[in-house]
Amino acid sequence: MNTRFLESFVVIAECGSIAEASRRLNVTPAALAQQLRALEKDLGHKLIQRAGRTVRPTASGLAVLRHARPLIDGIRDLHTIAAGDEPEGRLRIGATATAMTGLMPELVAGLRKRHPKIEFFLRPDSSVNLYHSVLAGELDAAVIVRPHFVIPKSIGWLT
Repeated sequence: MNTRFLESFVVIAECGSIAEASRRLNVTPAALAQQLRALEKDLGHKLIQRAGRTVRPTASGLAVLRHARPLIDGIRDLHTIAAGDEPEGRLRIGATATAMTGLMPELVAGLRKRHPKIEFFLRPDSSVNLYHSVLAGELDAAVIVRPHFVIPKSIGWLT
């Protein structure tokens, strides 16, 4: 099983649309649909049910989703562990629209120059949604407006 195909399935399920997932993953919708078919063939079950232009996970798809996210995180951790002292793997960063166009290009360019083995995933969204995505473990970090409430001790805050 190709774990990239599993990652693609998770993004498709989160987006509810193959077109939106293809934009996020920077692949064509046809390539994404082909990856999904290959994964479904591997697992022997339909994972997505189409409803017009939207998609939603089948019962089998929901069951796979529950186990896919921790598995994908574990595979990312293996890449990091194998790299030893040199950072490697995917860094998932969210940012507000202003930060995405103002701060992030220079920040990512600098990080990419120093750590060429890091793969960057950037997600634009509102501060509230990004905050909750960091809490849920869907993002590693986010550039947001500081919330007016106390941030849990499990999360660090840098100004």
